[in-house]
Amino acid sequence: MGGWRRGVSLGGWPMRVDAISAHMDMMRACRTYTRVDPFDRLMESVDKDTASGCWIYVGTSLRNGYAAVNLGGHSGRLEYGHRLAYARYHRSAC
Repeated sequence: MGGWRRGVSLGGWPMRVDAISAHMDMMRACRTYTRVDPFDRLMESVDKDTASGCWIYVGTSLRNGYAAVNLGGHSGRLEYGHRLAYARYHRSAC
């Protein structure tokens, strides 16, 4: 049975003990994730036109018009989509 716990708050508001434990469970669940390859995430936003053979990027783009994928982690570093594609298809042949 939950109740009010003195001195426990989230954002300055007191919370019930059961609400705190539910919130902590949600926080733990958010931290566990499977890392996806950045190229695979890029390809989720690409439509391949079979008639012309062109790859059309339909995802969001930066102000300069280029596609970018967040590499994840704490740095929040972005990598351009064309660089990921080049690295996948050309550098592996070298």
